[in-house]
Amino acid sequence: MERILGPAIEYDRRHSTELVRSVEIWLAQDRSTGRAARALHVHPNTLSYRLRRFAELTVLDLAQMTDLVDVWLALRVWRILERPD
Repeated sequence: MERILGPAIEYDRRHSTELVRSVEIWLAQDRSTGRAARALHVHPNTLSYRLRRFAELTVLDLAQMTDLVDVWLALRVWRILERPD
């Protein structure tokens, strides 16, 4: 999980951004930029920028199924570990 999400999580912490959350919402919205942007209350171009920035930081290609699955699984684990219960 750290290997996959670590650079983006750290970037979000340092810059008060929401790259990881944006990717998470985008995936939850079946990779629909329009629906995800509405859910995040941002312009679709803003979301597209965030997705590109996430990909740059993590060196992952969200258009590639193997990278996409790795990100999805890492996000699931991260959310489970993040919960205080």
